[in-house]
Amino acid sequence: MEQSLVRNYEDFDFVAEDDLVAGKGVMKGQDVEYQNKHLRDDELAIAVAIEEEENPTFIPAAIQYDPDAKPPIYKNRRFRFYIIAAVILLLAIGVAAALVAVTAGNNDGDKAAATLAARESNVLASILDETEDSGVNWKAIYLDDRFKDTPYARALNWLINEDELQVAPGSALLFQRFLCAFFYFMTTAQKPWKSCNPPVGDEDSSCTFHILTETEPQLQYDTVEASRWLSSAHECKWGGITCGSSKQVIKIELKGQGIRGELPTEIAQMPYLQQIILVYNEFYGSIPGELGTMKYLVDLEIHFNFFKGQLPAELFQSRTLQRLNVVGNYLDGTIPTEIGLATNLKGVHFE
Repeated sequence: MEQSLVRNYEDFDFVAEDDLVAGKGVMKGQDVEYQNKHLRDDELAIAVAIEEEENPTFIPAAIQYDPDAKPPIYKNRRFRFYIIAAVILLLAIGVAAALVAVTAGNNDGDKAAATLAARESNVLASILDETEDSGVNWKAIYLDDRFKDTPYARALNWLINEDELQVAPGSALLFQRFLCAFFYFMTTAQKPWKSCNPPVGDEDSSCTFHILTETEPQLQYDTVEASRWLSSAHECKWGGITCGSSKQVIKIELKGQGIRGELPTEIAQMPYLQQIILVYNEFYGSIPGELGTMKYLVDLEIHFNFFKGQLPAELFQSRTLQRLNVVGNYLDGTIPTEIGLATNLKGVHFE
């Protein structure tokens, strides 16, 4: 059978190219003999030229199916369930944390308010204990809005709410610090001092304190480093204050500071104060007779101010006073006969 289908190259009869009928693909003239058969015109295939398509249609290749393949993880129902559960859990944790923070904040606020209220009560109680014989109801003054701008109320408010040192109620130094604050508020109602006023804004507690050294032909000063009044520093470091070894104020020296106001009688309540030197200022009013009750007052120098009236007889009840200078004021009247009671008085300057 194979032999009947195989033909040698020589078995075919070829014709010239011009014997082809144009457009029909048939031979002109003699027919082709193939396996001893003659082909008719209607049995021949006609070759037709076609043009190449500009945009041939893309036929994608078939994707081979893999029976072991798994769908992407994000299409897995269990995976999506876990993700949703995790998101809900995180939201629940966030809400719970926020509630805890708010509750803690409220508790902290309540604790802070309670602490402040307790400090307020304890401080007022301590001050009242120290001033029970003064006849001044400090607590009523502090709590009454009508007195909120008075030196009493301002000193108490500073001590309770603003003082960064936060001296413990019951401390022997609490009342001393209060008196220093009261002295400052009492003497700055009209204008601040020349140096070491309280810190403002970003100022720290340090200051340059001016010490009066010369009075003629004009006031001249040297400077030293000190701490501001009403700052977080201990009052012993405030400009013009000197303390003893137990941190008790023993000297207030504010010379030429331009202080204008009345000399507070409460200064006499400083238990260990020995020297009051307030020369070349603008103090006015009367000289407090309460100064004569001070147990340790040795030196009282208040010359060149604007004090008026008589020299108080009570001043000479002091058994410790040694030096008194009231020169350059506007005092009148006679020298009290009680001056003979001041047996330790060694230096007196009236004119």
